[in-house]
Amino acid sequence: MSNEALISAPGKLFLLGEYSVLYGKPAIVLAVDKRISAHLEERGSGLVVKVGSLTMEMAELAMVGVDSVIPPFKSVVASMKVFEQLHGPLPPLRLETRSDVPVKGLGSSGASIVSTLGALHLVLEGRMDEEELFREAYQAKILFEGFGSASDVAASVFGGVIKIEDSRIERCPSITEGIVACYSGVPASTEKMYQVVSSLARNYPDLFESLLEAMEGVTARGLDALRRSDYVSLGALMSVAHGLLESLGVGHQELCRVVLEAEEIGALGAKLSGAGGGDCALVLEREGYVERLVERFLKLGKTAFEVKIAEEGVRKEDSRFSGGPGGI
Repeated sequence: MSNEALISAPGKLFLLGEYSVLYGKPAIVLAVDKRISAHLEERGSGLVVKVGSLTMEMAELAMVGVDSVIPPFKSVVASMKVFEQLHGPLPPLRLETRSDVPVKGLGSSGASIVSTLGALHLVLEGRMDEEELFREAYQAKILFEGFGSASDVAASVFGGVIKIEDSRIERCPSITEGIVACYSGVPASTEKMYQVVSSLARNYPDLFESLLEAMEGVTARGLDALRRSDYVSLGALMSVAHGLLESLGVGHQELCRVVLEAEEIGALGAKLSGAGGGDCALVLEREGYVERLVERFLKLGKTAFEVKIAEEGVRKEDSRFSGGPGGI
């Protein structure tokens, strides 16, 4: 076994089914070509974790809790704790993570968890089994957030376009049209949005169940459109999905602004992606018109960029980082 490894994992965007997936319905999630990498090496004493320009040192993992560290370290510490629970005490080591995920809302926490666990498995156990990694990454996500689906860690482990339902994974056809991520400019609170949806479920259970059924129907039709490469229908269904997410109470005026701008310029479809309340929108556009769309968003003062499907999920990279630091 090597005493060091560099592992990377892609971020993600939700195509359809966020929130309904929390209640046992299917979702479609995209792994995207913005990755987080973790470099791990065994060292003389103690544990050192570096995230971007920030460094944390500890004599042993038991000295810190996930809730006691600042946010950049939470996903890494959660991953290390799950590994230690399942595979025994960690030896002295140094772990460094770097990110090329430019904005919030692209699944950076899930990618951080997967790359960290992948590095731990490869260095300390000499292997990196995707199914095992997926199960442990989901445990780390729950330890880190306290709730949520396995969608983001599934995208980071397996890559590509996947359907997920109750942790069952099905590989879907890739998308050949253009995909643009546009940051709303508003940082979202996943926990706050989850509380909004949970409150609706408690107070209006019949209405909530109807919304879940509608979202399930949109996801099923979206999957069918994807299999037929019918991107006009898929885009229309994305717009319907955005409206349903607004009905759940997780919209934001800046996300609506992005969606309306995309519709005005003639994009195939647009919707919020993920928790809502801010963060990113996902826009489906004809391949030849992506640059025009990005320029339109940039003129509005938004951060927007094309993303590609990351067909490969978690993977081993060259043995060391090069260049300057980048944080999660």
